[in-house]
Amino acid sequence: NNRLDTDQGLFIDASLLYGLDRRNGGLTKDDLAKDTPYNNRLHKGLAPTPICLPGSDSLAAAIQPPAGDWIYYVLVSKNPSAHFFTASQSEFNAKKAEAQAKGIF
Repeated sequence: NNRLDTDQGLFIDASLLYGLDRRNGGLTKDDLAKDTPYNNRLHKGLAPTPICLPGSDSLAAAIQPPAGDWIYYVLVSKNPSAHFFTASQSEFNAKKAEAQAKGIF
């Protein structure tokens, strides 16, 4: 919601991968430039459809997002699934590097 309230794109890799008909993997510069309705680097706002079957917690958060200034998030655990949220790009970059080093994505 915080990114939707600003003029920046969502930049969600999962959405971009969905538009490329892939579930995971790295993204190339060509992938990032591919014009699909799910490339939220090129198209601001939400994707035209859900990209997965959201759980009740996700739906509740979408309907009534918690207050906060977070604009970055990264997957920090697969099992159980957990994300780290922050308003700091440097904190995001550090957590992303940690997650990549652990092979989380």
